[in-house]
Amino acid sequence: MNNKNNTRRKLTDIPKENPFRVPEGYFDKLQDKIDKAVAIRQVTPDEKRGFFSLLRPQLALAAGFAGLVLLGYFAVKLILKPEPETSQNDLAEYIEFHMDDFDESQIIDALGEQDPGIPELDYTDDEIIYYLVTEDIDEITIMEELQ
Repeated sequence: MNNKNNTRRKLTDIPKENPFRVPEGYFDKLQDKIDKAVAIRQVTPDEKRGFFSLLRPQLALAAGFAGLVLLGYFAVKLILKPEPETSQNDLAEYIEFHMDDFDESQIIDALGEQDPGIPELDYTDDEIIYYLVTEDIDEITIMEELQ
């Protein structure tokens, strides 16, 4: 409470007069200074504008638009990073290491969705017979299968 009384006394001690003064003749000289500054800055309009001065606003607009497109492109590229591809060996190692975590039906479903990628080879009948004979398969069995 004592602090408030001290503040009030200090405020009442301040004189009520305007502490600021204008230098003598300031407003008389002000108009002349303004007129001189405006006269220096006045630019006479060109009657004929150059090609570049006509094209300049359009170039600025095109550059701004191109900048926005590039900014958007790089922003999308940073946000949507491509996922790294996993090699077949890495997948096989993972499955082998975590074999207990997979159910047999999950593996069958996963393999059923993929194309096995087994190429069909064109072998002649003679090549097939030769292979089967070299593998000790009876010729009569081969002939029965071919019929």
